[in-house]
Parts: sequence; C-alpha cells; structure tokens
Amino acid sequence: MRTHTLVLFGAGPAWVAGRGSRGQQHWDAHAAFIDGLTERGLLVAGGPFGDESGALNILSEPLEKIDVERLYALDPFVQHGIFVVDRAVPWVVFVDNWVAAG
Repeated sequence: MRTHTLVLFGAGPAWVAGRGSRGQQHWDAHAAFIDGLTERGLLVAGGPFGDESGALNILSEPLEKIDVERLYALDPFVQHGIFVVDRAVPWVVFVDNWVAAG
C-alpha cells in the first residue's frame, strides 16, 4: 500500500466568489507554483471544488516527509489569502483505478 498526503484548502478572505480559480488575482503565479510541484513529481492530482469552497492537492509523499506549511507558504494563492491550508492528512491508498478510468 502507498501513502500519499492530502492537502485540503478552504477559500480564504481574498477569494472572490463567482470567478472560479482561474479568475482570481495571482492565478498565473499560482499556476506556475503548481506546475513546479508537478514537475518535481510531488503533485499527483489537484484542483478546486466545484462549489468554490476550496481545493484539494494529492501529494506523492507521506505526510511525515513533507513540511506542508513551509511548502505552501510559497504558493501565491496562500500568500495572498485566496486559499488557506485547512489541513493535511495522510492517505493510505487501498484502491487506485485512475489509470484504467483515464
């Protein structure tokens, strides 16, 4: 079994409802940050919730190997209060059928 880290974000005080993630200020810088996590192999999947209440990132490493606060302190969405890190939890993957479903 593999263990990943789930990082759950809430909409921060600077989130503007009705704009979606791409319509928020600092989108380009946030996207570049996310691309960097992906290029490093750290981000497995991520995206906003459809109800605009926040977002989820699935990281490839177990929680004990990642300083989540330090990592996301570099994210422009977190820096500017668009997202807030609500919590990070270890996730033990029992079933993974994403490749077959893709």
